[in-house]
Order: sequence, then structure tokens, then C-alpha cells
Amino acid sequence: EFSKMNYKLINKFNFNFLKFLYLFFLLITGASFLYVFLFILFPENSKYYVANVLIENYSNYFDLNYYVPISYDLEKYIDGVKDFNSIITYEYNYQTRPLYILYIKLFWNPLSGIIENEILLNFLVFIIVHIGILSISTFIFFRFLINSGFEITKSKEILILIIFLLNPVFKWGVFDSAHQTLTFLMFIMTAYIIKNKNIENRKAYFFCFIVGIFCLASEFFILSSIFIIYNQFIYLMKKDKNYIFILPSILFLLLPSILWRSYIVMNGYVPYNANFEYWNQFVWLPKNLLGGYENVNFNLDKHEFYCMDIPLFIRCYLNDLVKTIYYLSVPLIIFLINYFYMKDDTKEKFKKVSLNLILICCVIFISTAFIGWYPPIRLNLYSLGHLITVLFGIQLLLTLNKQLAFSSFLTYFTYSIFLNHWNSPNIIEFNFGIGLSLLLTVFHLIVTKRNSNYLSNNSYQKE
Repeated sequence: EFSKMNYKLINKFNFNFLKFLYLFFLLITGASFLYVFLFILFPENSKYYVANVLIENYSNYFDLNYYVPISYDLEKYIDGVKDFNSIITYEYNYQTRPLYILYIKLFWNPLSGIIENEILLNFLVFIIVHIGILSISTFIFFRFLINSGFEITKSKEILILIIFLLNPVFKWGVFDSAHQTLTFLMFIMTAYIIKNKNIENRKAYFFCFIVGIFCLASEFFILSSIFIIYNQFIYLMKKDKNYIFILPSILFLLLPSILWRSYIVMNGYVPYNANFEYWNQFVWLPKNLLGGYENVNFNLDKHEFYCMDIPLFIRCYLNDLVKTIYYLSVPLIIFLINYFYMKDDTKEKFKKVSLNLILICCVIFISTAFIGWYPPIRLNLYSLGHLITVLFGIQLLLTLNKQLAFSSFLTYFTYSIFLNHWNSPNIIEFNFGIGLSLLLTVFHLIVTKRNSNYLSNNSYQKE
């Protein structure tokens, strides 16, 4: 019995690992084509505008020059990767992200012995790092959908991978050193965890501890705990149990960070959180209420995007939301067209699977409203941007009509592949691809109206 159980577990692990490698290979291939498109075929569309520069590098092996985007925070990250212990010895900007530093180090150390050109080394390492994050995200997403009764064909699976890769955070972030791609993993992981709304105590403790560990890669993950603890509260209420059982969940959530800070103190250093102590993110609010602190400063040359004043911060944030909607206009319009023409029963099933995703989006959106630091569009891409990407992917899976699925995907692909970086002062830099996507949007509306009964009830099974 025991040996049979072990055999099944080993087989399951091997299957999942091979599936992950398959996704990783497809995404690496996609990222390679994306690089060629952005930096070789259409370099005029490859500007980051802020905090990044394009560096021309030379390959002895291929005897050619090529461009590599270098972010201003790359050197800081690499300092921590080269000497991990040093990040606790001074006011290191990313001291609260030791897990992300170690994750980068996992690939940087072996590749540094093979690749001599440090520009190329860093570039390749971060591509692998971010594609790894996207591979994990898509693997969890597919598990989430399968558990929700979806059947995913190989062709639709590849389309989903392309849609996710063209999400602006990944399209540009995959060539960057920033940890922003982890926000998508947090989004997907949270949906997977809270699919079962009745989370019993032991599961809540385990999930909170896992989230606590991931908080050492990105503090954004702490938002996942809101859903876990809330669902545990509902479970306790239904079972008529004492709510004191929630306290261990909070302890397990904070434990990894407590241990990390204790490690720093035990080594004779003072923990440093740049988000609070340098940028005054979130903490500006009590400072403003209690001491009148304010900081309103939009200096793009110095990469300062502060709007720390009550009630001005609401106006700043909502203004950024409007820009985000404009930036994502074509994918949003395609999504709304598809949703409007859904059959009512299929629409209900779509709502059922997407409800938690919308709630996650709302929590991220509300939480980031109080950050007080609003770089153009980026924060809203972590909520609304991820939501549109995921919901569009689910719609595509529900579309059995090949003509409509192709029309939806082609429009999304054309717009997304030609879309400029969100840092552009014009928000959208109009070009041939953007213009073509607008024509395809009109074409898609016409085709959809003619095939309004395109969603099959058989594409989704009840749990």
C-alpha cells in the first residue's frame, strides 16, 4: 500500500515537472521571438522611456551587435546576487526581497562560469528568471481551470501562453531586472488557493506560511492572506468555532519575515525597508493625518511620481486608472464584445469562475491606491491589467467557434505585440500595428454579431 502510494506520488511529480518544462520551453521560445520583434525588427517600438536604457552589445560567438535593455536597478540586484550576505550590512534597497535575490542567484552562479560577457549574462539570467515565474503561473492557472471543470486543448493552451506573455508586465518585464512579474504569480496563486472557500484551520496555517515565504520575494503577496484569513473566518463561523484560531494564521504569515529580520539583527545590523523608510509608501498616510506630511512631486527625469496628499492622492490614482483603461482599450473592448454576446447560461458559468479573480483585482486595486507613489499605469496593470489578461484567456477557452476564437486572438495579438511600453508620455504610440488592431476590432464585432451563439455549454463542466 505504502509503496503504491509512493509510486503514484513519484509519477504525479514527474508528470507535473515534465509539464512545467514543456511550458518553460514554449515560453522561452516565445520570449526569443518577442526579443527579435522588439529589438531587431521594430526597434522603434522597444523604448522603455523611464529607468531603462538600450545598450549595444557585441557577441564574439555570433560576430554580431545586438541591443540589450538595461534597467537602472540592475546593478543593485546584481550586487546582492554576487554577495548575498552584503544585503544586510547597509541600507540595501531590496533587503526585503531576499528570496527574489536567491532565485536570481540560482541561475546567475552556474551561468557566470559559462558566459564571460556580463551584459549578456545578466540579460539571459533575468529572461530565465521571469520565464520561470510565468511558467509557474501558467501551470497553476491550468490546474485552477482543470479543477473548475475546463478541458484545455493543446492549441488553446499555446494561445493562452502567448496571451500571458504579451501581458505588458511580462512583455516588457521579461527583459528587465524588476520583480514586477511576481504580481501575476500572486494573482494566479491567490485564485488557486481560495477556490475552495471553506478553508479549515490546518490549510489556513499552511497557506499563510507559504504566502509568508513568498512575501520575502515580493511584499505584494501579503494581499493573498486577506482572502485566506477571510475564508478561514467563514469556515470558523459555519462550524461555530472560536475565532481565536485565526491568530496562528497571522503568526504563520509573519513568521518568515520575523525570522529574516531576526537573522539581520543577530548579525549585528539594523533591518531596512526602503519602501517605508525611503519612499514612504503607505506610511505617508498616517504621517499626513498626524503630522501634516505631504509630498507631491512628479519629476519624470528623476523618476519621482509622488502624490502623497489627502485627498489629492485619490485624484492622482483615478487619473492613472483612466490612462490604464485607455492603454488597454483594445483588449478590453474585445473582452466586452465577447461577454455581451455570450449566451446567458454560459455567461453565468463564466461569472462563477471569474468571481474570485475580480475580487482579487479589487483588493489589489484598493490596496495600491494608498501607496502614494504612482509610476505611470504600472500599479493598475497589477490589478486591472492582470484581470483583463486572465479573463480574456478564459473567454478564449470557452469559444468553440474557431473563426471567433481566431478573430479574438488575432486582434489581441496584433494590438499587444505593437503596443509600446506604458511609460510613454503619450500612453499609446500609434503605429501600423495599432491601426490594424483597430480595424480588426471592428471586423471582430461584425463577425461576432453574425455568430452570436458561439459559446458552447459543453465546453465547461460542473464541478
